[in-house]
Amino acid sequence: MSIDFDKFLNWAESRFDDVVVKGDEILLNSIFCDDRKHHLWCNPSGGKTSNENGVYHCWKSDEKGSLLGLVMIVDKCNNEQAAEILNSTSSGGLGDLERRVNELFEKKGEPEPGEAVRDGLNMPQDCYLFEDLPSSHRLKREADEYLRSRKIETGNLLICTSGRYRNRIVIPYYSREGRLIYYNGRYVGDPGKNLRYLGPPKELGIGKGDVLYIQNWPSDGEKIYITEGEFDAMSLFQCGFKSAALGGKAMSETQMGMIRGCLPVICLDADDAGSDALPKIAKQLLSKGITNISYVRACKEFKDWNGMLVEKGEKILRHYVKANERQYNESVAQGDWESTKIAMRKII
Repeated sequence: MSIDFDKFLNWAESRFDDVVVKGDEILLNSIFCDDRKHHLWCNPSGGKTSNENGVYHCWKSDEKGSLLGLVMIVDKCNNEQAAEILNSTSSGGLGDLERRVNELFEKKGEPEPGEAVRDGLNMPQDCYLFEDLPSSHRLKREADEYLRSRKIETGNLLICTSGRYRNRIVIPYYSREGRLIYYNGRYVGDPGKNLRYLGPPKELGIGKGDVLYIQNWPSDGEKIYITEGEFDAMSLFQCGFKSAALGGKAMSETQMGMIRGCLPVICLDADDAGSDALPKIAKQLLSKGITNISYVRACKEFKDWNGMLVEKGEKILRHYVKANERQYNESVAQGDWESTKIAMRKII
């Protein structure tokens, strides 16, 4: 067998507290001696000897061997079980995690990762719910820390542990019927190394304008609070509002069709671009016969709804939205910043 780099890395991150990737090498604190400086170097490709089972070398104790042997030592298993673990088929390894995630999706009536849905869209490989990764897993810890910093609940968010979407929080988009229609991966690592957000491959032909991010779809006649980004929609949802994210400052005809029958409440960011986009979206909705339109101006002090959630918490955000929701008409929408500031001061 040959050792897959990502599979071994997943295994290492689930067993070791501090894992460092350096080119083709995976560096660990050695199990063979007292070590806090990553002296145990692991090479899944087999190093100079191209060992098909990979190799490790502890530069402090000079212990050497195959990665298959390392798994046997750490997991206290036999050769066959170690091979299964690195192939993600062991009952006690990553394969078990994959099966548990799949079973959880089946119970919820959601598509399994890898199942073809909506014109061939697949969930990225090696995506796991937060609860299905051990607390010691480094990528889980980093994702948890990031979400805590934004006061966002994990909900049905996933973590991708390998491949193109590795180290991303994957946000699934579901239709009213519960089908996977899109996903967006938010990178958690160094922002200078990767795109902040990454959606499905472009060749699938599914773009932001084709979907809405909605955690709990409203019924006809219910309000839907329309934000720009997913974390803003999540922030309002946590405050008790059924919300949707456009993925930007424009609304497509497809997106307008998805909320037909609902009562839209436009909740864009507090910047100038958000101010300019409000009347444009409202006019689009009016042109489609959607006439009962409301809006809420985000407080400029916080830029967007998630910023306000982080700084002021759910209670104040909820009261602010309720206090500042207004029926849309062009004259009011263009001149209500002062009243918004007064309302904010009263709430705080």
